[in-house]
Amino acid sequence: MIIANTSPRAGLREAPSRARVLHDVRVGNGLSRQACLGAVCPRAGARVRETPDVVPDVLTFADVRDGAKAALNVTVTLSAFGPYFKLLCHYGGQPGKGVAPVLLGETEGFIVAPLRILHVDSMRIYNSKMKRLERDGNGTGQLGMMGLGRVLAKAVLAYGYQSGCTKAEILAINDDDETHRKLVLYYKRLGFKAVREVTGGIADLPHMLVWGGVGTRMDADVEAFLKILRRRS
Repeated sequence: MIIANTSPRAGLREAPSRARVLHDVRVGNGLSRQACLGAVCPRAGARVRETPDVVPDVLTFADVRDGAKAALNVTVTLSAFGPYFKLLCHYGGQPGKGVAPVLLGETEGFIVAPLRILHVDSMRIYNSKMKRLERDGNGTGQLGMMGLGRVLAKAVLAYGYQSGCTKAEILAINDDDETHRKLVLYYKRLGFKAVREVTGGIADLPHMLVWGGVGTRMDADVEAFLKILRRRS
């Protein structure tokens, strides 16, 4: 995961390193011990602290994952290597009956730890697969494009928060005017705000090197977004 200067101060009792351990996450009606995602876990020999039985004031990754499974039959999985991450959303599936889950959406990017930025490279939703499920009689019900988009947005921002990020950034790519307009509106509905138009001028060169194109740069306040979702849940 993210490498950060989080060594414990001299004289303090040994505690899990925040560079390797995610925040406590809610499981059911209580709090788990320092929950791990994928290969993220307390360092060897670290003592896991008991956590008071209180509900966090932000929506957590576990909340998103468990809620998506229970309400929408969507399985959210995370893989991370160093600062890079990828989130996948699969719908349905019955492994015991040989029915494979269907990949309907994914998002990927990386974390800039020194700046506490969650950089979202892309967010993809496969509408053609949703339509095929509908035709085959395996309808996705209330999921839809916006429903799945919200799951992806909530999951990636919760992961960013638990990794120490305060801001998320994304680019609504401008390949053509109509698609760009829809993307900007779509990301706004997911909680992002437009902060800059990257048009291809000299001043935009750093942004184009990072994003690989022109469009609307958009940001989201990670903690504020997750607190709003917690109040709604």
